[in-house]
Formats: sequence, structure tokens, C-alpha cells
Amino acid sequence: MTVIETLKSKLLDEHAIRYEEIGNIISVGPKSAEGFAVRLEDLNREYLVGFGNWQELFQNETEALDWFGFGLSDQCQLKVRSCGAWEYRWTVQRLTDGAWQDVSRAGSFFFPFWRARNERIFQNRWILSNPPRTLQLFDA
Repeated sequence: MTVIETLKSKLLDEHAIRYEEIGNIISVGPKSAEGFAVRLEDLNREYLVGFGNWQELFQNETEALDWFGFGLSDQCQLKVRSCGAWEYRWTVQRLTDGAWQDVSRAGSFFFPFWRARNERIFQNRWILSNPPRTLQLFDA
């Protein structure tokens, strides 16, 4: 079973989440305006997972699947910094013991630094965990 097939069976069977599949990419749109798109691209033994404009390459299929599920959960949020309308930094945060902790960051070197700076927080709530816990959708 491919990583895309595994993901589709989990999304459909266990969580009834709508997704879009184009070739070797599967994506889930945000649940609301406060959310962000989550995608996984199968690159033949490497997996690119993206949350909005943030992305990270994984060598391990299980880790990529876990990150995809994490992005759909209420245990994850994406902090986006911008100058004017230009986004330049994306920080993935995890809820740990009631506090948000940075776990990964990506950014752009070039942005209109002279424009007004803004920070927004986005969060998906496709998969809710109550009480908060470590999310692992897929068995290791």
C-alpha cells in the first residue's frame, strides 16, 4: 500500500475528512478561514509535507504520515508573519502541557521589510483531542 493509499483509508474510514488527490499529492483544505491547507507529496522514498507555505521533507513514511495528521489536529498551529500582504516566516507550533512550543520554522530571505509587520495564527480542527494528548494517528 502506498503512503497516499494509507492516508486516504485513514482520512475516509476514521475521520471522514474530504481530501483532494492529484497524482502523487494528497491535500486537505482548511476547515475554516482560521485554518490552513495540509498536503503530502510522495516523492518515491521521500515525502514532502506542507502546512500552508511551510514545508518539510521526510525520509520516513511513518513520520510524514504523523506530521500530516498533526497538521489536521487541534494540537498544531501555524504562526505566520508578514510585511504588508507578503508572508515571510512560517512557524509550526505544538501544544505541550498547555503551552505552544515552536517545533519547526521556515522563512524567506527577501520580503518588503519596510511595510507594516503582522502576525496571524492559523489552526485546523479536523481532528480534536480532548483532553490534549500527543497525537499519533498512525502506528509506528
